[in-house]
Amino acid sequence: MGKEYKILVTGDVSLAKTNPEEKFELVQPLLKSVDFRIGQMEEILAEHCTAQVFAYPKPRGAKGGDPAHAGVLGKECANFDLLTFATNHILDQSELAMKETIDCMASVGVPMIGAGMEPEEASKPYILEANGKKIAFLDYCSVLPRGYACEPGHGGANPLRVNTYYRQFDWQPGTPPEIVDIPVQEDVDAMEQQIKAMKKECDLVFVIVHWGVHFMPYFIADYQFQLGHKMIDFGADAVIGHHAHLVKGTEVYKGKPIFYSIGNFAIGDVPFKVIAGDKMNGFFTFKPYRWKQDMEHPLYAFPKDSRNAVALKITLDGDKITYALVPLYINGDNRPQMLHEGEELFDQVVDYVKAGIEHEWLNAEFRIENDEMILITE
Repeated sequence: MGKEYKILVTGDVSLAKTNPEEKFELVQPLLKSVDFRIGQMEEILAEHCTAQVFAYPKPRGAKGGDPAHAGVLGKECANFDLLTFATNHILDQSELAMKETIDCMASVGVPMIGAGMEPEEASKPYILEANGKKIAFLDYCSVLPRGYACEPGHGGANPLRVNTYYRQFDWQPGTPPEIVDIPVQEDVDAMEQQIKAMKKECDLVFVIVHWGVHFMPYFIADYQFQLGHKMIDFGADAVIGHHAHLVKGTEVYKGKPIFYSIGNFAIGDVPFKVIAGDKMNGFFTFKPYRWKQDMEHPLYAFPKDSRNAVALKITLDGDKITYALVPLYINGDNRPQMLHEGEELFDQVVDYVKAGIEHEWLNAEFRIENDEMILITE
């Protein structure tokens, strides 16, 4: 039996505007304990940034970060070996800025998947050879604003789009509607071809997907169950989700895990405009998303629950695969910190993971071992 090979997959990453290397100081032991690190890139790193107006009634979203910080994500600090980039922020600052980001990370030796100027590039997998295994990583996005999908002649994210409809569930006025999700068949067909092709070529296929409903604790959209199950049916060995900025439930389907959201990782330092004391401007006051800004930490633009975080550790030992959630906490400085058994915060994160499973009637079970939550798949 050969040496164990460990892969770490983290949630969303965006760098601080100043001293970005500080983001990763408290998780260096975790980052150094594995052989291969994957992060979800949540921002643009580019000099040529132009806010886009076609997705929303007003210019969209996140400003671009400093390209000089790219090295922090590479060997200078975080030591990421791969970044996924199929995200709802991918065209916030134009196709040019997206391409600059990809080129910028390539210049420091960190490839990106899930995005490109043409579909062939955006859908291209990353193939890792480790311990005599070929491992394919595929990346998709289901939460794309209009025009953010990569199509011939138009750069963007590798799409896995879904149409949503609403119909009255009950005769009583004011009752919530039934939500009907219908994945776009063209995208499902493309995903099926990609996963099956990789399964023929590789020993393992891991699908990473930006999906779900952000800011709503525990809730998993119906389409996520539909698509997650299809991914496994098509040959994926595991499905790993993010975007929600919250940790959500885990399911074991046909013996394979679906991690619906692993939440945030190194993110924050985004000031939000505060109005009327403790209410934020914009759709964060929309009732299903409603949450109060932490007035003691005005640079953390996310719900308090999002400080409960995990990273996914995949351990390969011969033909044996072990999946473990590593409990983390995003502290008052907006930095992820490691947790240990016996600590109140460790128990808090474990309980939050379990609550998400129970809320959605999922079947995943974990055992606690060496400060990790080991998924029971048998």
